[in-house]
Amino acid sequence: MVESTSEIAPVTIDACWSGDGLIVFRPTARELKAWRERKIPVVNLSSESLDLGVPTVIPDNAVVGQLAAKHLLELGLKQFAFWGDPSRLYSRQRGQAFAAELKRKGFACRQMGFEISKLPAAKKWEKVRGEMLKQLADVELPIGLFARDDIAAAAITSACAQLGLVVPDDVAVMGCNDDVTFCHTASPPLSSVQYPGKEIGQTAARLLSQMMRGGDDGVESLTLVKPGPVIARESTDVLAFGDPVVIEALRIIRREAPGSALQVADVIARLPISRASFQQRFREAVGHSPKHEINRVRIDRACQLLVNTDWPVKEIAYEMQFESSEEFSRFLRRQLKTCATEFRKSNRKGSEARF
Repeated sequence: MVESTSEIAPVTIDACWSGDGLIVFRPTARELKAWRERKIPVVNLSSESLDLGVPTVIPDNAVVGQLAAKHLLELGLKQFAFWGDPSRLYSRQRGQAFAAELKRKGFACRQMGFEISKLPAAKKWEKVRGEMLKQLADVELPIGLFARDDIAAAAITSACAQLGLVVPDDVAVMGCNDDVTFCHTASPPLSSVQYPGKEIGQTAARLLSQMMRGGDDGVESLTLVKPGPVIARESTDVLAFGDPVVIEALRIIRREAPGSALQVADVIARLPISRASFQQRFREAVGHSPKHEINRVRIDRACQLLVNTDWPVKEIAYEMQFESSEEFSRFLRRQLKTCATEFRKSNRKGSEARF
């Protein structure tokens, strides 16, 4: 049942429902058995129902964890934690991928959280808050914390405030799903890995359409949809590199490089430092050269525009102030080892579906 303020007639979708096809979230085994007996095709959208034998379309949770780790690593942090729920598969997958990416870069990840389902229903969120306060009071600061989803991340920012921990200076917090309600009502607003809802919906509809036409053959049991990008907001607006000159340089690069042909010389001209000294201090703090950082920021922006818009390559090149679309194409080939068309095609499979 969904509350529709009496504007739409309510429809109960249960084991007795009869129809032509269903896209469902976390169905029960009893419901699926009843629908299967009446030959109603079903596509599932929950990672918690993978063992129920129906085609499933979900975000690639391993990529979610990797994106979160990369974002927090870019802030210069050295301490990291994941807040999860061990009873949920999506949480375990995100946490494991997050920790693995950090380990690949030489950092450890503290595992935090607990199984919320084990808590008694009475005043559950008071108990959740109490456990959060207890675990957060014991972390080494500053720290980058990735929560399993935006609900948990928003609760963590509130718990931090109660403990006197400043977000993002003490604890840089981010979640997943880019849920507007939680991201923009949290204080400060939450950074989050974007949930690929449009792509998941279109992919599920395409599979269901195929099944409704009797084409069960070739329907994948599991389809993973690439999430992202990270939508950065104030909850991770911190640079913890310890060198004020490097921090100012990074702010210039990350603010201006996405939309301008920024050069290393342009950055140095605004800083009270020689070129040689700047290059050395930047590399020691960040781990790579200023030129590499400019290219990284620009390629991230280019990838976002290729995947999330239908702009022609020429328009993207103009937006990013390349001298020509040819120069932009050469830049893509150097950085990605592929062309714009192929990159867009391989990263927009869900959104290219037609049914």
